[in-house]
Amino acid sequence: MEKSENFSQLHEYLRRNDLEGALKWLCQLAPRNARNWYERSRILCTLGRNEEALHAINHALEIEPGKAEFLIERGTIYMHLKKFTLAILDMNSAVESNRLNPFPLACRAYLKEHMGQTLEAIEDYKKALELDPSDAILHNNLGLLQEKLGWQEKSKYHFKIADSLASKSLSRAKNPEQNVIKMDNVITPDLIRSNNYAKIICQVITTPKVRKEFLSFLARSLRLWSIKK
Repeated sequence: MEKSENFSQLHEYLRRNDLEGALKWLCQLAPRNARNWYERSRILCTLGRNEEALHAINHALEIEPGKAEFLIERGTIYMHLKKFTLAILDMNSAVESNRLNPFPLACRAYLKEHMGQTLEAIEDYKKALELDPSDAILHNNLGLLQEKLGWQEKSKYHFKIADSLASKSLSRAKNPEQNVIKMDNVITPDLIRSNNYAKIICQVITTPKVRKEFLSFLARSLRLWSIKK
């Protein structure tokens, strides 16, 4: 059994946005377990060193074959490398290996949309919502794709649910006025890493312009914001 590493130091490097320092720290760790290789892959991908990132995530998958988050990571790298057939295969495997988790479905939906398969992406968002109907971001992103196809009534329905869920998230926050971050219509990777939906979702009900940034939520969490169609 591989030794478990304490990655608290890694989080500190990432908090300071010191990716090179984080990578150096990870490379010095022993043993190099699956989580180590996975974290190294994420950082290398963020730095644009995609071939090295692929090498690292392949090591992780050799240690833990079929792990959904590792497959999603490799699919992400394949997207950067424009190897879309391989990317969709990994996303498919991630969905199959983690059927009760909506996130792999949402990731595959983003990939399909990026490949121009909007109808297929919509179906994946619908399946993800069957697993978690209370996810405002899923409702919002589904609405955006429906709006893109001119399905106005359907998109308005999901936008309404997203806004309602956003309002509930704010009402549950202890000090919502302190959680709102003015971001000039940009959702940053740091905000996503905080995993505080109150900070993110609150923007849905503040300005319609920000709504379209939610389709970038998955892209940014997958470090795909630099990819152009």
